[in-house]
Order: sequence, then structure tokens, then C-alpha cells
Amino acid sequence: MTPSGKQIRAARSLAGWERTDLAKKAGLSSVTVRYIENAGGQDTRLYSKYRKNPHIHRNRMTNLVKEGKVTVRFLVKEGDDHLPAAAYAQFKWESEESFVPTSFYAFGDCLALVSFVHERPPYVVLLKSGPFAEVYRQAFNVMWEKARNVPPEILEKARKTHA
Repeated sequence: MTPSGKQIRAARSLAGWERTDLAKKAGLSSVTVRYIENAGGQDTRLYSKYRKNPHIHRNRMTNLVKEGKVTVRFLVKEGDDHLPAAAYAQFKWESEESFVPTSFYAFGDCLALVSFVHERPPYVVLLKSGPFAEVYRQAFNVMWEKARNVPPEILEKARKTHA
């Protein structure tokens, strides 16, 4: 599924990029990126290099984590061994009873809520609110502490599979 202009803008915001940053990285003009984001147009050039070469994104994220610029943690359903971000992210298993197919990203004073079961997934809502971002961080930390560690052999297998 091709992302909408709003989803692209939310993803850009999640990455902490200005429109000019995204334009440069995607090989587009800033005007084209603005059109795509505001007019709802979709241009596969914007993200196709990551689909064709997922190692570019994986390497970028790995470097950001190593440099201490970001922390990436996922709570996944207990038993889930599909962990494509295992090269740079931490994973824990959440019990099947409490697992929901939604996620959120708290970054700075922003919070992105993401639904994967919405009519046109992924559905992203971006809130620019420090208090909301902080309360979600705190709630996530409580859930993280209660979650089970993914067995090391599953993490290692995922790292090799998605290397």
C-alpha cells in the first residue's frame, strides 16, 4: 500500500527531518515534497529506495542507535519471531491477552499514534503535545518492564534473517 501525504509528513516528522532534508535524501525538490504532503499526491520515488534496498534504512537506523541519537524498542505479541528491525532495535514479548495491533512513537514533544487495523492501514495521527508524548513514554516503560524478554536464539535468528 502506498502511503498518503499525511503519512509521509508524519514519518518525516518522526525522523526529525525538515522538508528540505527529505527532498535531498529522496532526490526530489522541496516543492515536490510539499506537493506530495499537502495535496495528498503519492510519489513512489519518495520511499522506493528503501523498499528496493531495505539495508539503507537498516544501516541508517543502526548508526543512529550506535551514536545514541535514538532508542528503538518494540513490544510484539508473545511468540512473534518476525523481528525485521532486530539489527538495531530491542524487542520484548507482550502477552497475547494484552497485545493490540497499534503502536505509537514518542519523539521530542510529539506523539504519533499508528493503527494497522484501520480501514486504510497504516493510519497515523500526529499530535504535537509534550504532555501526551510524556504520558505515553511512561505508560510504555511500565509495559516494557512487565513484558517478557524475547529468547536470545530468536533474536539472533532474526538478525541473521534480516541482515
